[in-house]
Amino acid sequence: MKTCTFIANSRHAYFNLPSLPSEGWNFELIIEEPYEVSSDFAALMTQIHRVKKIDFDTCHPIICKTTKAIVCCDEKLLLTAAQLRKSLNIPGARPSQYFPFSSKRIMKEILSCIPLKIPSFVDFDSRFSLEELHANFSRLFPNGYIVKPLDSGASMNVAKIKCFQELETWYDHAFNRAEEYTAEELIEGDMYFCDSFVLDGKIQFSTVSKYLYPCLDFVNGRPLGAYPVEQEAVSRFNQKIIDTLAPPDGALHMECIEQDGELFFIEIGARPPGKSAVACHEKNFGINLYECTLRNELGLPIDFTIKTNLYHSWVVLSTYPGVVHQLNPPALKSHHKIHWKIQKGDTIASYPPHINAGYSAFLELYNKDYKELLEDLEYLKTHKPYLDWGSVSEEYALFRPPPPSSFFERLQKVGIGLPNQRILDLGTGTGFLARQFALQKAIVTGIDISEKQIQMAKSLSESLPIEYLASPAENISFPDAHFDVITAMQCWPYFNQETLLPILEKILKPNGILMIGNFDHLSKQSKVASMTEELILKYNPNWTQAGYSGELSPPTNITVQKMFYYDEEIAFTANSWIQRIVASQAIGTILSFQKIQDFKEELSVLLKPFPSFTIPHRLSAYISSFKTT
Repeated sequence: MKTCTFIANSRHAYFNLPSLPSEGWNFELIIEEPYEVSSDFAALMTQIHRVKKIDFDTCHPIICKTTKAIVCCDEKLLLTAAQLRKSLNIPGARPSQYFPFSSKRIMKEILSCIPLKIPSFVDFDSRFSLEELHANFSRLFPNGYIVKPLDSGASMNVAKIKCFQELETWYDHAFNRAEEYTAEELIEGDMYFCDSFVLDGKIQFSTVSKYLYPCLDFVNGRPLGAYPVEQEAVSRFNQKIIDTLAPPDGALHMECIEQDGELFFIEIGARPPGKSAVACHEKNFGINLYECTLRNELGLPIDFTIKTNLYHSWVVLSTYPGVVHQLNPPALKSHHKIHWKIQKGDTIASYPPHINAGYSAFLELYNKDYKELLEDLEYLKTHKPYLDWGSVSEEYALFRPPPPSSFFERLQKVGIGLPNQRILDLGTGTGFLARQFALQKAIVTGIDISEKQIQMAKSLSESLPIEYLASPAENISFPDAHFDVITAMQCWPYFNQETLLPILEKILKPNGILMIGNFDHLSKQSKVASMTEELILKYNPNWTQAGYSGELSPPTNITVQKMFYYDEEIAFTANSWIQRIVASQAIGTILSFQKIQDFKEELSVLLKPFPSFTIPHRLSAYISSFKTT
């Protein structure tokens, strides 16, 4: 039996071993101790060698005499694998063939001898202060620059710099003295990658993909994703690079940026791309670059016949600071699968420092209609995968009107909001109900999942004895039979009712009251509201609450004992209406900052003939009780 040894840390699981005719081969893996091995991959290994560090001296005595192939796709381990092949006379790439790929500096120096656009770069010089370095970099690169380790991946410790404060922030949080760094001319534009497979110096397979945004934008909350494109200029660019660098047989991953019609070389790796791109290529063309790599090392034939199918794409949605109050799956025309990495209640402290640091969701999309796929991808570029009410706390407090006094008068008639009642207000937001109940001499506690909403509620209730708590409603803990009344205004559908209801039943007194209320504008009875909703749908076509005409929907999972509803006109100015809409789920918690500004400008134009107006609203309350005595 011959042995094939994988030298890998993070990419071993990308290989599809069961699909190969592996008769006559044993498979072994050398991996560093911190890295995990999936049970499926481990089951296919004859032996797994865990080491503290993968290098030539560690691996050489491990590799057995029957080893006839060494497989490696981890960029930082390619040279070690090549050294082992040469020393043990195993077929495959040699160190000299990887020399052009061993350092980005060497790679760019070799390519600088041919007519190719390459961003200028200079090394960090530790003899100079940070201020002096920035002054020099800014002189060389007046439009900005990128600071990056000389050799890294996944945008780790990389930052876009346009002012000294940004350099200082990067230095404090990302600089690692153990690494060498460069400052590179900032090139902004559309970013592409070209994946190829080369045998005997000839490209056997090649495909071009376009990123939704440059990879570095992921750390600013923008999605990372790609889709196949026909781009002959990028293909020719890739061919020129491969001809110059003369890579060994195997897969290559090249990245470039198009700025003002010119292509700028970013980098090329002598390895396949990441798992998402490889899976996408296999679905689009029937070719798996990891499988091709393995077959090449085993000396097996490779079928490069293109088998086109549907148009496939992938998107990784980033994270952004805030609390996950509600997951917001996109409504897409394309067939898609979404894999959530976050869940309701998670607190996101900051943007991710690099691509591998975390994301909110991963999407796989496919469509036989390429145009529809592109429309979905364009939508995903600004889609927010989760709602954070705290992002609009200020607008919510200032411009979202509270229920009118008539609503509280009707509640009092059914026994809600009376003096000395203990009232728990769920989803209290900025404290509209809580404040009014406190003014009516009730003893009030307000709960909201958003820390920002609670902070705003506290600032608006300084003179009132209200207890505010930032917590998911499903996590509250109070003594049994503690409250006379529990209220939930405009928030009941957002709760996990299966978890919450037993808690409410426990903390509500016998004969206590549960009130679930709603306060919504009647868009079909108002020209201003109808125009506004048409504009909302232009910016957020997946919004599902347009066209409300007063339909009553009793809350789920409770038995309604009594209810009331009525309509009332609420006064607005053009500005207060705009801000009220911005503070809504349809706009403020969903759209990007720029989209919100565009929406506000367009709505202000529509409202010029209406400096002040009233909008009819429907108010309703459903009353329930868990048990009677």
